[in-house]
Amino acid sequence: MNLLTTFTKHWLNNFNQWPITNSHLLLAVSGGVDSVVMTDLFYQAGFDFTIVHCNFHLRGADSDADAFFVKALGEKYDKEVI
Repeated sequence: MNLLTTFTKHWLNNFNQWPITNSHLLLAVSGGVDSVVMTDLFYQAGFDFTIVHCNFHLRGADSDADAFFVKALGEKYDKEVI
């Protein structure tokens, strides 16, 4: 069983009150590998979502690089980034 199948099955078993086709979600995305994989799974599963990213400028250029990366991720999936 692949990751997408496992994710979809888990969603349907635990969150069936939020149907995939009638929901709009906000995904908090840091730019780290875990949130990027999460974004990809929600995209592949067919969810409608907006990406949310907060740049608190705590790590200088690295924080700005994360914000730029998340913006590019939104463009890749044709999703709004706020």
